[in-house]
Amino acid sequence: MSDASSLANLDPTRVDPERLNLILQESGWRVIGQRKNLYVRLSPPGEDRQSVLVPLDRQAPEYFEKMHAALLLISHFVIRNMLDANISARLVADPADTFLFRAESAAPSGLIAWTHGERLIRSSRRVLVAGAKTHLERLKYFGNRFGQFANRYLDTVLMGQTAPGSYIVTAFTPANGFVQISNTRDDESQPMFRLPSEAASTRSIGVSVMKGAAASKEAIEHYRSHASLSGFDDLVSEGISYEMTTALTDLLSGSDGADISVEWDPALDAPFRVPDNSIEFRPSDAEILTRASAQLAATARPPARMTIMGRVHLLSQREAGGPGIIGIDNLSPGKPRKLRAHLSDDDYHMTLKAHDRNDAVVVQGQVEREGNIHWMYDARLITVLGEIDGIEAQIKEGSTENIPGQLEFGE
Repeated sequence: MSDASSLANLDPTRVDPERLNLILQESGWRVIGQRKNLYVRLSPPGEDRQSVLVPLDRQAPEYFEKMHAALLLISHFVIRNMLDANISARLVADPADTFLFRAESAAPSGLIAWTHGERLIRSSRRVLVAGAKTHLERLKYFGNRFGQFANRYLDTVLMGQTAPGSYIVTAFTPANGFVQISNTRDDESQPMFRLPSEAASTRSIGVSVMKGAAASKEAIEHYRSHASLSGFDDLVSEGISYEMTTALTDLLSGSDGADISVEWDPALDAPFRVPDNSIEFRPSDAEILTRASAQLAATARPPARMTIMGRVHLLSQREAGGPGIIGIDNLSPGKPRKLRAHLSDDDYHMTLKAHDRNDAVVVQGQVEREGNIHWMYDARLITVLGEIDGIEAQIKEGSTENIPGQLEFGE
């Protein structure tokens, strides 16, 4: 169903008139007359002689008839003049900030190369993920770190329709939502109720997205002026990362230029200390971003690769044949007490058998911390040891030299 037909069929009882007024003005409609708390008359972009009356007083006798007529007229203008295609989505949804990812294309108007369209959606997702990660910590290179948190943020995002004749990916992010920093629902050691300090607001994450993109643009201009990539290192504290620069390179790939913009939902006060609401990139920026990505990755501190020995206390597999997640009570001294690891299907089932026999397991992978949880990525099962009680006895006696879990491996 198109946005225009959605508008025409909206139940007037679901429409907040003040919100409709604000959204129309944000979309370029002009106020040409009004009576406070009673109505506002707006003219659509490019129209001088026609207008729509939006009723504001829900208690007025003819409010619902007038609102229905207003929605019909607005839908007519949307169809005829190819105006904002996301009005209805913004009306019925909770307050949401609107991110627009646009790439210029040489294809005829209204068309885009298939692979270019797929890349535009993929790169838009990657920019949001990179911004979400920098909200938790400012690093040159994240790898898998904070991946769970970024995915929880993406779960709150809705994708809107693209504007007619353009190449724009629209993302609606909740303006007043929250994302848990740690996903500890199946960890009995964590409290049932989460503290506000353990969650990040979705709007603040959105601010981090724009800050990272703006810092990248600033570093590009620094390179053009000084022929030095030092600006990228200097602005890691502002949100630049390997993940952000590679996402922006992907956004520019095959395009004639691209930009990222945001419209902060007017239902909430606009955030303070944010960069420009629109950030433009030129095709030639892609080469600079590629060089910067290589430098950030080369100078970043790689995640620790460890071998962990312990007891399996958690087993979770969403679908047969897919990767499984295990939780390990670590018995290796001087290392995280609890970890979780993603394992291949074969390793997962061997671990399941070890759990049933109460055997200790040895698992190796890259250990990265996300919130209160240590995750092991690129993990593999090294071996299954004997019964756990006997190994614990060795540890208590201090005879741990021959336990494989004491080893650490470099990259």
